[in-house]
Amino acid sequence: MIDIAAQEMNGMRFKALSSLDGGLIKANTFVVVTNWNGTSPDATVKLKNVPKAELEPEYSAVNGLRRYDVGLQEQRQKIKTNQTQLLGHQQKIDAHIKKKSEYDKFNNTKGWQAQQEVLEKELARQRNQIAGRQQVLSRMLVRQTMYNRFDKTIAKWVDHYSKKLSPSNSLDPNIIKSMAFEESRMGTSGEHLSLPPYDWSTSEHHFLKARFNIIQAIDSAEEQQLLMMEEMAHKEIFIPHGLDKLKQEHKSAGLKRAEFYSWQGRKFVAAMEKFFKFRDKKGLNLMGHSRDLHEDYDFWLRTAIRWLFVKYEGVERDWKEAVRAYNGSGPRAQGYRNRVMARAGSKTPLDVGND
Repeated sequence: MIDIAAQEMNGMRFKALSSLDGGLIKANTFVVVTNWNGTSPDATVKLKNVPKAELEPEYSAVNGLRRYDVGLQEQRQKIKTNQTQLLGHQQKIDAHIKKKSEYDKFNNTKGWQAQQEVLEKELARQRNQIAGRQQVLSRMLVRQTMYNRFDKTIAKWVDHYSKKLSPSNSLDPNIIKSMAFEESRMGTSGEHLSLPPYDWSTSEHHFLKARFNIIQAIDSAEEQQLLMMEEMAHKEIFIPHGLDKLKQEHKSAGLKRAEFYSWQGRKFVAAMEKFFKFRDKKGLNLMGHSRDLHEDYDFWLRTAIRWLFVKYEGVERDWKEAVRAYNGSGPRAQGYRNRVMARAGSKTPLDVGND
């Protein structure tokens, strides 16, 4: 999934760590990547290829949220060390080539060839090692970008619902960021992240499993979507589809997931489909973006945050236990809670490694 997320580096801003493109790009200035070029060692900027090792993801600190780091500097240093070793080894080969006439003079051409083969084999090994580390660096740059790109959205919706719902204890936005990391590494990997095309009839490519659902708002998805439709599209979808009646039925009888989906001839599913594909007169979805709602990172973050507030109200207003309840119950959910909360206990940068 990380190589799919890499496509979103196109259009992203990165800082040049050194002077690039013959000095046309100054060190410590920001550039826009026009083509990330997969896992290749270079990215395209202004129609020129520049080494990814000299790029740093743009980072704008958001008050209260800690930065996640993957160890980019260490990986860059490994590559530089390898490149120095490669240069030294190439010099050995050049020196050996110059000695060929001496070997020939003593009828030892085979000895020269044997040594040359050893040197070339080592050269190939070193080149492969550099290529492998450059590929790793490319993916690390994607990870670091994804790990920090949603901070503003997280802070925005935590603040929104905190003001709207007035919890007795404030929600640390680092809990949400940690949940997104735990659930899907911010969309770079995840058991339930699936690629388009999406449909309503298969589990593997269900709309609710779109790869943009980075906090995996899947369990109790029917209740979550009912809540979000009431909040975001009350006049457009919730009332016209009779979902106020569905809400009352669920409140009275506690409907199961299958009952939601079969309700009044799949009327609930029809409402969700319209909800996801809704556009206003400007062609924007209900989040104000020009894409379907199920392919909108911001929507899924908002949904997960809103649902965590629901869990909070159900567990005696304790955010730690709300995190556990978000994942379920039992030892597995407790482990989930502990891992999430361990990352949320500070505002200093966190080294999460290349994970």
